[in-house]
Amino acid sequence: MLLAYSAKAGMDELTMMHGWIIGYLYDNREKEIYQKDLEKKFSISRSTVTNILKRMESKGYIRRESVPEDARLKKLVLTEEGLRLHWEKEALICQMNKELKGTLDPEETEQFLRTVRKMKGNIRQILCRMGVLLDAEGAPSGCEISSCSRETDIQRSDRKECDRQ
Repeated sequence: MLLAYSAKAGMDELTMMHGWIIGYLYDNREKEIYQKDLEKKFSISRSTVTNILKRMESKGYIRRESVPEDARLKKLVLTEEGLRLHWEKEALICQMNKELKGTLDPEETEQFLRTVRKMKGNIRQILCRMGVLLDAEGAPSGCEISSCSRETDIQRSDRKECDRQ
């Protein structure tokens, strides 16, 4: 559905992965984010991330900046174009959410979201028991229910902003 909305808004050049990375960089804009952080966050290989970042850089969504402590490290920074796409994507998601909520009253919406969060936690626990959710060293990753259903402060404030619109 998001792809259909994106195409309608003329944002079909933005892939889902590019959107996720742009969102991650935006949500963590107070931190220095490197390629290895994306590899870990999205569980994808170094070569895959390298190719994605090259494409994002050529499209003008991100830039890589050297860090004084280690010339080999390049932190990832959103460009003005990356920020613009982030806000367009967020506006699109807000519009889509409004239309999806339709005639639901606020209590129904909140109950639905609580149920989805519980189910998300259940899915993570099942995957943990199956040994599917593992970190790079092969240890269980993200297997606490509380870590599955908590929103970050940024996600919460963005959701509240979307709800006000």
